[in-house]
Amino acid sequence: MHAIDVASLALAPLWGLGRVVMQEHPELDCTLIDLEAEGQDSLEALWQELCRGDDERQVAWRSGQRYV
Repeated sequence: MHAIDVASLALAPLWGLGRVVMQEHPELDCTLIDLEAEGQDSLEALWQELCRGDDERQVAWRSGQRYV
């Protein structure tokens, strides 16, 4: 059985703001990226997302796996 990844309640307003910006200003072409705690893997995942050319706008990285 896998542990359930619980979202941080403290970060919920930030995600809400990100979604509002995505809706109100589509010309900005924003992407919401959820990374694990700091570390080399998180930096690599962030770099991959910044260089990726797909149309996904909400991405989460967990244990080296990309979820959209």
